[in-house]
Amino acid sequence: MSGEVPDPTLDPDDSAPGTAPAEIGNPELPILSEETPEPTEVLSGATEPPAPPAPPLERPERSPYGAILRLRNFRRLWIGMAVSSIGDWIGLFALLSMTNRLAPGNTLAVAGLMMFRVLPAFLIGPLAGVLLDRIDRRKAMVACDVARAIMISIVPFAANIPTLYAVTFFLEIATLIWMPAKDALIPNLVPRRWLVATNSLTLFTTYGVFPLGALAFTGLVGVAQFLGGHISALSSLGLNQENLALWIDTATFLASALIVSRVTVPQVPHQRRPLRLEVLWEELLDGLRYLKERSEVARVMRSIAIALGGAAVVFSLGAPYSSAVLGGGPQAFGGIVAALGTGMGAGVLVLGIVGDRYPKAWVAAGAVIFAGTALLGAALTTKLAFALVFAGLFGSGGGVAYANLFAILQEIVPDEVRGRIFSSVQVVIRISLFGSLVIFPALAQLFSRTLFERDTGQGIRLALATGGFLTCAAGLHAAWDVYRGRIYASPAARS
Repeated sequence: MSGEVPDPTLDPDDSAPGTAPAEIGNPELPILSEETPEPTEVLSGATEPPAPPAPPLERPERSPYGAILRLRNFRRLWIGMAVSSIGDWIGLFALLSMTNRLAPGNTLAVAGLMMFRVLPAFLIGPLAGVLLDRIDRRKAMVACDVARAIMISIVPFAANIPTLYAVTFFLEIATLIWMPAKDALIPNLVPRRWLVATNSLTLFTTYGVFPLGALAFTGLVGVAQFLGGHISALSSLGLNQENLALWIDTATFLASALIVSRVTVPQVPHQRRPLRLEVLWEELLDGLRYLKERSEVARVMRSIAIALGGAAVVFSLGAPYSSAVLGGGPQAFGGIVAALGTGMGAGVLVLGIVGDRYPKAWVAAGAVIFAGTALLGAALTTKLAFALVFAGLFGSGGGVAYANLFAILQEIVPDEVRGRIFSSVQVVIRISLFGSLVIFPALAQLFSRTLFERDTGQGIRLALATGGFLTCAAGLHAAWDVYRGRIYASPAARS
């Protein structure tokens, strides 16, 4: 017998053709030909060395997506994430629509809703990471999905602004647990050499379904009218587009919980430790000490924060940019958002095919610089057609950088602290986005009043250019860190 121990992370049918199941447990092992002979036993009890195997046939490079989705446990996680993402977008549109209906013309009401989406990051984010390093992450994801389903199902029966704020707050708490749990699980389900492609796939699934969510929410008007007119029980419940969307969101969370509950993840010893509240603070400090000792992890997180801070200018200034600079309106802004999403989707899909052939850190740094350059191009143009092109290029650069930076963290962070690190990443992302949503509109106002005699368009363009320069600076700084060896370059030969 060969004495090979099967890897616990794979089911027998989980590995792609020609891929040894042991690769997930140890990515450095070579891929052996299926025809490699086993050692033969001889009468003396010794083992004869096998004859040299014939070299395996060269196989053409192909997309890894099919092989990744043949990993049964990751496929289940991915399906659950896709279902949940569609529901998330539908639910977000419903909450925003309901807020506008309950407080017509009150922009502060919508701003308050977004504020309650950011606030939990400051309060619960670090603690969530400590919990995820002590409990079963898969069970935590299932519990969060069920909790989100319960909370979102309450809204149709108590539709008022305080209820919307409270539900949004607790939904975000559950999301702050669900997202880092998912990111921390991926390295246990997928070979390291496929992490870039896997992150590309998950990023596309999370944000690529945005148009589907928008179309679905729009189409629910007719569905709600039809059901309300033909089913009296639904009519008595006040069925409308928003309530129907929230009930669909509830169903997607429950479906995600059911699918994720069937994912098999190898139990890591540290996850079996009892949860003791008196040591949570010490473990939180351990995570901070890890960041201090492993400066490359902190540098990657800093690159993510600064790049996202510059990138968020698209969302904070997108609507006024479309009207004051491009001379368009909501349709122009919608086109820019669509171009941004399309570019991101195209970028990460191509990255999944070719990304692992090149050092991840260099690709990430170059992608951040590319995104910042595209943002500068958008600041210079006043034509909608060019703005759409630059938005698409910006989206592709941002998606490529995001997928690579997450893959680097998944490679270098050990499992016992992975929950704390990825929770910290989610906190950093939200703080960076919130800061940009506040700072860049204020900069646009300041530039308009002090430099351009209240020319709003020119102030917006300069603020947009500031975001582009900030993003480029983050990319250049990351490239310098890679060059000096401060960030692991992650060459393809090792992945």
